[in-house]
Amino acid sequence: MFTFTGGYAQTEKVSLNLNNASVKELFTAIEKQTPYRFSYRDVEVNGKTGISLSVKDEELKDLLTSELAKQNLSYKVSGNKIVITPIKKKSDKKQPTNYSIIFG
Repeated sequence: MFTFTGGYAQTEKVSLNLNNASVKELFTAIEKQTPYRFSYRDVEVNGKTGISLSVKDEELKDLLTSELAKQNLSYKVSGNKIVITPIKKKSDKKQPTNYSIIFG
């Protein structure tokens, strides 16, 4: 789920040059260039690394969509906060349990 609300977020652009960076480093670099702040649970982003990119004036929404998807993360923007959540796998849904009822 990738959602931006409000017109400002649609046009926010960033320029980044990262080499084998962590997700947290990506967030810090974006926070330095934008009014946005990231909200996430450490357990969901710890150990997520390998972000290498060099972009100039790229739309924030496009950058986040592509880079977070590679890390199995999604985001939602609310005001100036970007909330990071893990992408739910389709197999995470509970399967219905079949019960047999025997009357005797």
